[in-house]
Amino acid sequence: MEAAAAVAAVCSRCGGALIAGAFVLPILGRAKFAYNLRGRSIETDVDARMCSDCGLLTFTAEDPERIRRAYQADRYAEAATDGTARLARGGPARRDKP
Repeated sequence: MEAAAAVAAVCSRCGGALIAGAFVLPILGRAKFAYNLRGRSIETDVDARMCSDCGLLTFTAEDPERIRRAYQADRYAEAATDGTARLARGGPARRDKP
């Protein structure tokens, strides 16, 4: 089961890291991919292509950099909160008060 989870975390097309988010299908407008950044929805439009022979659908984010920046900001904020960012920089670990 762990090996399957590790495989699922990597893009089968380019090898990049996969970011979990939501696929939003509005009643009007274009489909979007949304990432929840601490209560704020960061979105990018999604383009779709279909193979005319087999019907395989592929979806591509129009602006993946927008989602990548939000994800990195979320990871940094999490590390700053739990003290791991200080340890990575060589600073003292945060101590919780009793």
